[in-house]
Amino acid sequence: LPPQSDPPEFAPPPSCRRPSKRHRRTRALMESAAQHTAMLSPRGRSPCTFYMLNADFVRKFAGKNMPFFQEIRDKFANELVEVSLDYTNVVKGTYLETTLAVSHRWMQSEDPDPDGEQLKA
Repeated sequence: LPPQSDPPEFAPPPSCRRPSKRHRRTRALMESAAQHTAMLSPRGRSPCTFYMLNADFVRKFAGKNMPFFQEIRDKFANELVEVSLDYTNVVKGTYLETTLAVSHRWMQSEDPDPDGEQLKA
């Protein structure tokens, strides 16, 4: 009798293997992205309402710092424009010519722009 050889190593087919840590993390990220995309879906979603400042008010504002929203609402209410934006038109680019949003980080927790640098920009 010929000598017995070791049996070949068994490797399960790829569909039966346990996914790698990287694969599981990637899959979790993709599932999370899909959930967030579904939340943004236009189906059954109503427009979002924002209060925006008239651009001329911002350009001509003589103060050192832009006032907080509450102060603008109380003292410059006529400069606030209520705008409703819906997902479908945002994706289509409908608002590109009429709407600009600017966001910046607060420089200090009690004062977002103590030196007026954000307003100058």
